[in-house]
Amino acid sequence: MPAVAILGTGKMGSAIARRLAGSGFDLTLWNRTSAKAEELGVGRVAATPAEATRNAEVVISSLTNDDAVRGVYLGEGGVLSSAAGKLLIDASTAGPAVAEELGRAAQARGARFLEAPVIGSVPTVETGRLLILVGGAPTDLEHARPVLDQLGEILYVGEWGGAQRLKLIANSMLGVTSAAAAELLRAGTAIGLEPQQVFSILVRFAPGLAAREGGACTSNTNPPCSQCVTWSRISTWGCASTLRKMSAPQSPGRLASCTQRRWLSRPISTFRQSPLCLDSRRRAYSSTTPRTARRWSRNVRDGVTCRRSR
Repeated sequence: MPAVAILGTGKMGSAIARRLAGSGFDLTLWNRTSAKAEELGVGRVAATPAEATRNAEVVISSLTNDDAVRGVYLGEGGVLSSAAGKLLIDASTAGPAVAEELGRAAQARGARFLEAPVIGSVPTVETGRLLILVGGAPTDLEHARPVLDQLGEILYVGEWGGAQRLKLIANSMLGVTSAAAAELLRAGTAIGLEPQQVFSILVRFAPGLAAREGGACTSNTNPPCSQCVTWSRISTWGCASTLRKMSAPQSPGRLASCTQRRWLSRPISTFRQSPLCLDSRRRAYSSTTPRTARRWSRNVRDGVTCRRSR
């Protein structure tokens, strides 16, 4: 088995590390906060991404956003400073431009690079049922299979950038579906139905919603409870900016602060399942209103990022 480095031990990175350690792989870990990597107790902990890379044949990164990915790979003490002859796999959701940039940079330094954003959550990692979208050279994928096969199903998409674009499509679909489910959950409870009953029917039509059940708010209060946030509003802004992000070329700085980074690239459970936003005047706001739909269309047409990022 090849020696593997895991860069980033957040929720997904930690789950990947535990899964591979349980499958017998020799691991080296790196995390910006080294204590989090040490707590896992499944491998050596390196001081820098470069050090972790030197001790491995295959490097897997699972990082927060494009800035984090660029810093870990291209920054001082980064992966590419000691990557010659290594197989680099980025499982982050960082966008197609980053994947293409890293692919070229790795190639120039004698390394191989695959983009491999994943569809799934911590439980799907733990049971080896992730869907791994892969972009890059088919020969490099064959070398990666002994590792990736332990994590789940592999779907080869094509050249660098394609897997990231497909992941953004998947995230947008999940956002739209979850927002619609939230609207219907609230509508059902407003007319006296039990939230659990409504949710059970929604899951029959969209089975993927079952993964969101743990984050659902089942309080039947009006206005929504204090833990609820503006699920539909966030989904509207996020989907618009996701579509914008898929259009290339574009200015790296323009999208760096986009809401898509904070919401659609993360599990939808973070939205806490609330269909309505109450503004400062306590007026209900729904993503399905014509006014909102018109603004969403304009944002997509004009390439406008969300208002909160300005």
